[in-house]
Amino acid sequence: MDVAFVVSYFFLWVVVIIQGLALLEIVRHLGAVHTEGTRLSESGVVADAIEKQLPSLVGVSAVDGSPAQWPAAPGRHVVVVLTTTCGPCRKTAADLAALAKTPTDYPLTVLVEAPISAASALIDDTGIPRGLAVIDDGARTTSSLPRVRPIALVVESGRITKASIPHGLAELRELVADPRSVGGLAAGRAAGAAASRS
Repeated sequence: MDVAFVVSYFFLWVVVIIQGLALLEIVRHLGAVHTEGTRLSESGVVADAIEKQLPSLVGVSAVDGSPAQWPAAPGRHVVVVLTTTCGPCRKTAADLAALAKTPTDYPLTVLVEAPISAASALIDDTGIPRGLAVIDDGARTTSSLPRVRPIALVVESGRITKASIPHGLAELRELVADPRSVGGLAAGRAAGAAASRS
């Protein structure tokens, strides 16, 4: 075999490998740009919900199918809106089921926009307590709000004061914890107990 041919063949493969690595780096950068762009667009979308009046609740209780109402207690409560057709909603539903096992500072309502049978399946599969869930089979309650799902809304005195797209259990915990008590409910109770002892 000719030495010139072997050397040129070797250098050709070096060039192919370098180009492959460069392509991988470009793809990695595009992914990072897409992720950052998604976060920026999410913040713009959910900002449209801030300061809007919470719409009237149109839906049925997941417990017995009776007409549902927002929590009667005045003050702050948290509404998380899910659908059965989005992947992130299923992850958020599982996080909500875990969150429901611990006490929270504020009432939590999980609004599932789907036909009753599909919504019931999501509730049962993910373990969301039926007492927290409301089913809106026509997506009528949130028609005036951004269509991104899942979306978490913090409501105070009937107005939406905060909206976010929850990205995990930690973010959901922050929404249902009183910001005035360090660490939320548990820390607030511990501080109250310490104050009553002194």
